[in-house]
Amino acid sequence: MPRFDITIAGELNLDLILYGLPEQLSPERELLADGMMLTLGSSSAIVAHNLATLGSRVGFQSRIGDDSLGQIALDRLRESGVDVSRVHSVPGTITTGLTVILQHGAWRNILTYAGTIAETSWQDLDLDALADSRHFHLSSYYLQRGLRPRVVSRQYDRYRPMSSFWAARSMAFMSAALFCCAAFLTAAFSSGVIFAHLACAASRSAFNGAVSDLVIAVMSSF
Repeated sequence: MPRFDITIAGELNLDLILYGLPEQLSPERELLADGMMLTLGSSSAIVAHNLATLGSRVGFQSRIGDDSLGQIALDRLRESGVDVSRVHSVPGTITTGLTVILQHGAWRNILTYAGTIAETSWQDLDLDALADSRHFHLSSYYLQRGLRPRVVSRQYDRYRPMSSFWAARSMAFMSAALFCCAAFLTAAFSSGVIFAHLACAASRSAFNGAVSDLVIAVMSSF
């Protein structure tokens, strides 16, 4: 039996949310907010937190800085029951990422300092732990600058025997499927019933299809 129901590789950071801001943010002025919240952010960490809260065995792999923001984010995941033993805390000048959300009435500004999110590399991943799981989820691919070259190169090698037309179609489908999985998981947090069905049923088809295809391609390099 696999050790985990799902292993997740992705970003780990906090969200700083400011409420009650003026609609117009005038330059060179100190503007006051009515309220604020510092909470667990990043799509991958939120997915891991909520799946663990629902009772799934979740393993999480990422990189954070050796700083207080990284430690707070790590503690939030650990408290929910997520296995964070393979999250690397790395000292240095690049610190844990942070997203600042400026919440207005009907819209918001989202500002992100990527920090260690973009530094997560292939060497940060424990492939044995990734394989010891029923499902694998890679989150926020567009932010993973350190992982993208290796993942893309393995996908190219995997689909090179196919015609360029079908290879392009397959890659496009897999990218779209990954995006849809991440988006649907995030949206489902607003409904416990929907999310429960997702965790029990939809994950089997979506993850076993496109996402498992990705992890097979990734593992093929070893």
